[in-house]
Amino acid sequence: MGTFWILYNAVQETDHPKRKDWISEVAVEEEVEAVYAHLEILGYPCRRYPLTDIQKLIHDLSPSPLLIFNLCEGFQGNANKEMHVAALLELLGISFTGNSAKTLGIAQDKDLTKRILAASGIPTPRWTVYYLSLIHI
Repeated sequence: MGTFWILYNAVQETDHPKRKDWISEVAVEEEVEAVYAHLEILGYPCRRYPLTDIQKLIHDLSPSPLLIFNLCEGFQGNANKEMHVAALLELLGISFTGNSAKTLGIAQDKDLTKRILAASGIPTPRWTVYYLSLIHI
């Protein structure tokens, strides 16, 4: 039987609570422990893997785990990188839980997501997109 991995964002010592993504990254530690505990109860060998270094992750993925529980919500404090973690796992052909890279990318584009929902007949509140232009003098 292969192993299961729980891949998640590790909160770094240099992280600051005022950073906008800090709360979600700290909260994931409780989710990691819950998944780990349930896998242990079910008798599945599992490993917690805090993602801090992509090259190390690629190296450590040999041999591949049976399944990765992808709890990453970004990379190194940047939520915009969430889809990149899923894309890496897809490129490596590793099975993982959660959404595909494409889905995560679309979901981060709120205007596109709203347009897709509206075009599909799914009710969504009205919205407006504002563009900020900076003038450098």
